[in-house]
Amino acid sequence: MNVLVLAVFALLAGCGNPPSGKTDPAKAVSLLKHSHSGAGEEMMQLQRARARLLARAAHEIKRLPPSAFPKLPAKLRAELERRRCTIPQAAGFSAPHNVISGSFDRPGQTDWAVLCSRDGMSSVIMFWNSLPDNAGAIAAPAEDKNWLDESGEQVCYRRYLSAARADYMKEIVSAAQKPGLPGGIAPKQVDHDGISDAMLSRPSSILYRVNRNWLEFPVPAVR
Repeated sequence: MNVLVLAVFALLAGCGNPPSGKTDPAKAVSLLKHSHSGAGEEMMQLQRARARLLARAAHEIKRLPPSAFPKLPAKLRAELERRRCTIPQAAGFSAPHNVISGSFDRPGQTDWAVLCSRDGMSSVIMFWNSLPDNAGAIAAPAEDKNWLDESGEQVCYRRYLSAARADYMKEIVSAAQKPGLPGGIAPKQVDHDGISDAMLSRPSSILYRVNRNWLEFPVPAVR
């Protein structure tokens, strides 16, 4: 087995653990993603190694039960448990996250957004006005493995929810009035919060709800 395949296996300890051996895992991952030439058997070995790496990383995503979020109203925790939701955690953070609150529909109303993972698929569940029977997903579920970041020396889950407060939303919407960027709302109309659903360290977007529709605005990468 060649050195690049061995380098890939050095990553299989999982995100947050140091790579083993004296190989260059960053180079290996880069070649796995970008190489388009080489011996057929060698490329097959590399592809199989990458598939094992991604499967292992997806399996090792840390997921917390709703009970790990004491600020979440008890009736919403119960509803999440009924749905068999767990909350996936982005690598590099010690405090529980991906459960946020804010006024995401109108000012003065407290809503909750929860990243709910079930059977390897996640969606952002909205609880409008903090009511368990007034819930809905922002979009169709997506595979958790789609949010694995391969840009570093290890493959890590990097999806992170945060609230974009109304004042910041006004800045985002104002910047989006430039030609070629999505608009659909004037800055003076912004009076409630938005939601950032981001792959950390990559360009992302913020969602803002207007008349029961979500508008999407580009923002810089989260650092």
